[in-house]
Amino acid sequence: DVLTENKNNVYVRINLGKIYEKLGNYDKAIEFFSDSVGFIQDSLIRSDIFYSLGNCFYVKNEFSKAKIYLEKSIELNPNNAKTRRLLGTL
Repeated sequence: DVLTENKNNVYVRINLGKIYEKLGNYDKAIEFFSDSVGFIQDSLIRSDIFYSLGNCFYVKNEFSKAKIYLEKSIELNPNNAKTRRLLGTL
């Protein structure tokens, strides 16, 4: 399967995180995003991963964790409107 063949491919892991997030499996999404973020150097991609982590924690009502990741997202991309909107609800 794709994950077995590409288990070290960070972009496969990010995409799996996005799939799990859309399916509502937030714990699994968090696992994939957390495993991936340290390998990404591009600040916009890192910002997006931190947004996704923040969103997953937000949906799980873990607002203090959500805020940490959303603030990391804003640090990397201050113009990220979706992150600012979600952060504004906390």
